[in-house]
Amino acid sequence: MQLLRYEDNLFQNKTFMKASLFMMNGLLDYKQHKIEEEAKKKEEGGQDKKKLTGAEKKKQKKEEEKKKQAEENDPNREIKKKLDLDGWKLLSEMKDPLEEGLKFAMKVLDLNHNNNKKLGSDLLFVCFKIFLLSRKVGLALKTLKKLIKLNFDEVVIHDCKMKFLLFGKNV
Repeated sequence: MQLLRYEDNLFQNKTFMKASLFMMNGLLDYKQHKIEEEAKKKEEGGQDKKKLTGAEKKKQKKEEEKKKQAEENDPNREIKKKLDLDGWKLLSEMKDPLEEGLKFAMKVLDLNHNNNKKLGSDLLFVCFKIFLLSRKVGLALKTLKKLIKLNFDEVVIHDCKMKFLLFGKNV
């Protein structure tokens, strides 16, 4: 019984809530980054078909050379290679980062957020986004109900309601 109480206290800790908020925001950012990267690749594929003029080729080469020089001149280059400070390497090794976020969001959803309403509301808002991206409508609705119960910002609640309704129309 004491172990369960200790686990509850750990999950209610302000530092844990902040860390989990940053982690889930990072997962959402990575997902958005991947979507933008795929769109950019499609766009570049279209540009390869178009022939670049001589001036455009020179400009593109200069930009690439500047990037290479900046990387070579960076004094912390070796440290950055060893340490994954921003976590992109770890995220790229995961099969599906959104799936990991979904597992964690389900755990966060069951917590009692009455002690830290502001942090809890922010955390639930991110959980709502993850559930919608994962197409877990029931969990998204449960999260929305918890947000309403916590009396979170009315504008954010309205935004969530509209996203939920639009999601239902698009499916």
